[in-house]
Amino acid sequence: MEDFEKEFKLNTLAELSDLFIELNDIIRRRAWEDFTNEDIDNVFRIVHSVKGNSKACELNEIADISHTFENLLIQARDGETPYTKHFHEITLEYCDRTQEAVEFLEKDLSHPLNFSSIENMIEKYHFHPEETHKPSASHHRPHELSRGLAEINVLVVDDDPDVAEILEVILKRGFKANITVAANGEDALIMCAQTEFHIILCDFKMPIMNGGEFIYHLRHKSNTNKKTPVLFISGYKPQLSPEQITWEDVFFLEKPFSESKILYYARCGLELKEAKLFSEAV
Repeated sequence: MEDFEKEFKLNTLAELSDLFIELNDIIRRRAWEDFTNEDIDNVFRIVHSVKGNSKACELNEIADISHTFENLLIQARDGETPYTKHFHEITLEYCDRTQEAVEFLEKDLSHPLNFSSIENMIEKYHFHPEETHKPSASHHRPHELSRGLAEINVLVVDDDPDVAEILEVILKRGFKANITVAANGEDALIMCAQTEFHIILCDFKMPIMNGGEFIYHLRHKSNTNKKTPVLFISGYKPQLSPEQITWEDVFFLEKPFSESKILYYARCGLELKEAKLFSEAV
């Protein structure tokens, strides 16, 4: 493969990655029965873009499965087929499998792709469009267990008050959220001892106690937030120790960030937290 062709494909994959973040934001913001025609239109728009971009750089497997799913979306958009729970499962499966494929290809452009799970689900839907589909264990996502948390507690840790304010605005757009703000890791630990948070958004480079020191104390001290998911948002990539690399339920997002990426990673963390709450309750 020529260098220019490789660069073109990698640039396209980066664009596809952004599209899937946007798609995740749409399909995970509400339960399937609350999906609107506007949501279906937006999903269609993204899938159509994925198909076109993939076709342009000969990522034919992604283009083909996107075309197949696009045809099903057209039927839903035109009112020819209902948007059922089974349909929503197909949407989730398409998003997960194609996003996973993009991540594999970004590391190895020769990685083989297989979308048979999506094809099988679409084929089954054509035969039983009204069927209430019971998802398998591999598809059983936390937000479906309790239909989402009604209200969440979020801790934002950042020494820049402007950034903290921006994050607060973004989070309140995406969730019914109670936001607590700390200016450094030391203050954040005090707040973690007082309140159980569903997710923590944290800068890494801060005075008094940085993000690395904060997560170390959070994970090693007995408190209600010991296993709370943490999203680090930083303008630089920190050098992580072997222990830090294996931190559980920790995400990293580089600045500058977009609203869609903040909401996407926040939802990922919330799904992990909700799954823990559910497992503790049963």
